[in-house]
Parts: sequence; C-alpha cells; structure tokens
Amino acid sequence: MSNTPTRSATPCHYYIDLSAARAPARLVDRAQSPAPNPRFYGPGKAGAQAEKLLELVESRGAVPPDLGLPIDFTADAVKDVLRHLVRQWAALPPARGGERQQTGARLHLVHGFDAVLRATSGLGRGAAMAAQTETWTVRDVSDGGFGAILPQTPADWLRVGTLIATRLESTVSWGVAVISRLRTTPQQQRLVGIKLLSSGATPVQLLPVDGDGDELGEVGLLLPSSKVDSAGKDEVQLLLRAGSFYSHRAVHMVMHQRVYPLMPKQMVEAGRDFELWRFRVGNR
Repeated sequence: MSNTPTRSATPCHYYIDLSAARAPARLVDRAQSPAPNPRFYGPGKAGAQAEKLLELVESRGAVPPDLGLPIDFTADAVKDVLRHLVRQWAALPPARGGERQQTGARLHLVHGFDAVLRATSGLGRGAAMAAQTETWTVRDVSDGGFGAILPQTPADWLRVGTLIATRLESTVSWGVAVISRLRTTPQQQRLVGIKLLSSGATPVQLLPVDGDGDELGEVGLLLPSSKVDSAGKDEVQLLLRAGSFYSHRAVHMVMHQRVYPLMPKQMVEAGRDFELWRFRVGNR
C-alpha cells in the first residue's frame, strides 16, 4: 500500500480514505487526489500474470497441471475466473453493459429461494405472498439491473449475494436477481445495486437418470437465454436450491411434458440458499 498512485509495473488502481468511514473505491482520475487522506493499493503484477495464464489456458484448452487445482476444475471454469480477474484488475474499469436511465419507479421484491420459486412460478399471489413482498424506490435501471433506495429501516436479511425476485410495478412478470452492492452515501442514504439474472423463469422438474421412476425429484428454475427455446440449445442455466443433489450428476429435465437429458458443466453463481448451474443438453 502506498501514499501515491503509480504507473509502474505494480499499479495501484484502488484507494481507501483513512480519515473517512467509507468503503474502498476505484481510482478514476490520477491527476487529482480522490480523498483528503488516501492510501492506494492494487493488484501489482497479478493482473499481467492472470492475462498470460488466460492466454495459456485458451491456447491449450486445458488447465496447466502446475496450478495444482483439483481434477474437477474444468478449463471453462478457470477461463471464466481469469477473465473476471483480468477485467477487475485492469487500470480502466470494465464498461457498463448498458446505459442507466434515471427513474423513480417502484420495485416489488421477495427474497429467498422458496419465495423466488413461488413468485416466478405464478404463485406469487395471496395474503401470504403479499406479507413477504417489500417495495423499494428505483433510482436507475439498465439491461443488467437496478439501482434502488433502501427504506429507512432495511430488513435484517439484506446482504450481498441474496437471491431475490423482482417486479416493477408497471409489469406483471417476476425476474430473478441478486443483491450485488450495498453502500451508504455521505447523506446517510442507503443504496443497493441489483444484478438481474433473468427477466423471467420457467419451473422445471429434475429427475435422476438412474432413478426407479418413483422419485418426485426436485423443482428448479430454467433461466431463459436471449434466444427462443433455450432448452433446445446446447446449454441451459438452471437455478437450484443450495446443495442440490441434482447439481453434480446427470439428470432429466422435464418441461412442458418433454424430457431433456442434462449433464452439469459449471457453477455460474452461488449464494446462501441457491446455486446457478450451467448444464449441457444431451441428445433426446
């Protein structure tokens, strides 16, 4: 950690202000001091090393054995992690996926895997569901999610990584999202970032391939891709309960009375009560 940022081989892209109770932040303008008493830090040479390692894995199509990773770490999973690190450790921050538009809309939401399952399955009605639903004010919206203002007394369940279902008051369908950021402004206004995983979801039944036919299986949520009939493509994304028995074995996905054989490929994201998995669709 240093008192001044540097352009050397060990760049400092981030800072923390020792005189203020604020979270660390990315350095934007190197020509000006971002805070009265800043301390700068950064990834050092790790960013360049991650970029070289990414090029190596992409060229070989395999994970170098000298990394010492468990055998079940696939090349695709390692490449995803390395791409994330290269983006976040770069001197310039990753560009937003879409422009944010200012708004004052109201956002309805429920939290937790079971509540998300009920909402997106069309069961999000009735007094019980209404009692679980919270309403926040949206500051801005983009294709990737929302920025919202928290109530004066936010609920104790609120933490980064929490799974939620969201619905703008002007729409009828529920989307699937996660809490991605929490911060407090100098004016003591609490703000939350919401990353949208999908604008909708389809409940599906998962059954073991080697079952005896009497098992009821488990319900998951198929998150649609940007293309029509995502279940007919080579890969699908399924939202499962955390620790699901069906996340690490061949399964049959039953949707609209059709059966799709699936093989787990990669965990995309996980939280306290959910796992988002990518599955490869086999031949029917």
